Amino acid sequence: MSVFDRFDPLTKEYLTELRSKGILHFEEDPVVDVFKMRENVYSIYSRSPGAGGDAWMHLVIGPEKAMLIDTGFGIGDLKALVEKLTDQPYYVVNTHFHGDHSQGNYQFEEVYCQKYDVEGLMAQMNPEVRECFQPKEDSYYTAADVVPYKEYKVIGVEDGYVFDLGQGHTIELIHLPGHAPGGCGFIDPVNRILFSGDAVVSTPVLICGDASSNLHSEFMTVAAFGTQLEKLTAKLDQFDVLYPGHAILEYPKSSVTDMLQACREVVADPDSFTEINSTGRIEEAKLKIVGLASFAYTDDRVR
Repeated sequence: MSVFDRFDPLTKEYLTELRSKGILHFEEDPVVDVFKMRENVYSIYSRSPGAGGDAWMHLVIGPEKAMLIDTGFGIGDLKALVEKLTDQPYYVVNTHFHGDHSQGNYQFEEVYCQKYDVEGLMAQMNPEVRECFQPKEDSYYTAADVVPYKEYKVIGVEDGYVFDLGQGHTIELIHLPGHAPGGCGFIDPVNRILFSGDAVVSTPVLICGDASSNLHSEFMTVAAFGTQLEKLTAKLDQFDVLYPGHAILEYPKSSVTDMLQACREVVADPDSFTEINSTGRIEEAKLKIVGLASFAYTDDRVR
């Protein structure tokens, strides 16, 4: 049994309901589904080519500048789509370096990330990694949909870095490690959304497996995640819902406090798991569930 099995039906139900409200398609990038979630917020759904799960990208359009949060698998002309949806200059940011959130970076000149993921993005920036995200034989895509490899500039920023979209509309980066050393979220107090990447989602967050090869592996723990969640709870008054990088959007912000409680319990007792399942990559991971939050972990990633 996979750690995702009990959560997948809820995701499918949510997507069915969301699609019933209307999908936008654009000739600039016909392989993605676009949803207008707010007057100035678009969420872009990209099906997995076979590596990584179906992923969300989000576009926030401010008064003077926009922000694209994550770039997906690098399949389809995301740049053309963004420039169809807004004629403003825009930031491109990654919630973390994993390929299902960053392979579209090749279309852009520069990309921002939390500083502890700079090395991860630089390692991803090579043609061999690009090959891993080629569409599988029975994929939704064709080889012609794949964005060619191109180097780009990586800009690492600190926890708390603020992006200015003009006229008082700012978005703050908050460091949310555990799944990735430089994992982060973006707080948009104008739209009252936390774009949470893979840090807090409706399906289990993966904090498992050998992290020793990562330069900043000290941040790839449940304990490090919990420390940053403590800081995030001080900002709960700035957002109402979460827009993660996968699965269900408009996810309740109570999932943040549930996740913090789950982290506290596991750090206090690594055997306080809910059940043991497979993650698909690891045969046995401990699954912890508290309320609306869950994560899969191995003992070497607790502290």
